[in-house]
Amino acid sequence: MGVARHSPIGAALVAVGLSATTPAYASWGFTDWGMTPAQVVKASNGRAVKLAPAESQAQSSIDGNQVAKLSMPYKWGKFAFDAYFLFNGKDRLCRVTLYLKSGPMDGLRSALADSYGRPEAVDPMPQVSGGVEKWHKGHDTVMLSVMLAWASVDYYPNSARANAKL
Repeated sequence: MGVARHSPIGAALVAVGLSATTPAYASWGFTDWGMTPAQVVKASNGRAVKLAPAESQAQSSIDGNQVAKLSMPYKWGKFAFDAYFLFNGKDRLCRVTLYLKSGPMDGLRSALADSYGRPEAVDPMPQVSGGVEKWHKGHDTVMLSVMLAWASVDYYPNSARANAKL
């Protein structure tokens, strides 16, 4: 599941309806898993924009199964992120990755714990001054990755079966 560049992770959930033609398996922010790129752009009121090919490649999964096609700036409280929207081979939204641009990394960990409770999985990686923490919220997985001077939050469906239905 490794995403090139950094890897996984995310922030506040804002419920928004979706057209009846798209299956709703859960969501991040204003999106629902299974949306097309055009639906994400529309739901974002045009804030999500198409990525240039080089940036798309840099933000896509290493195996090419998840392709980053859109991005936008995203703000959650005192945190600012670059949000990337990744799509599967059927061109359906399957992951949202948020890269922290500004705000305290320790504060991000605390804010996620305040939102989701105690992490269900913690994998400390002292060799790289960071680690990975995971929460499961409904049908979603939220994963915080911290490595040296960067942090990211990934949101994705929490089962391979749900992801396969997208």
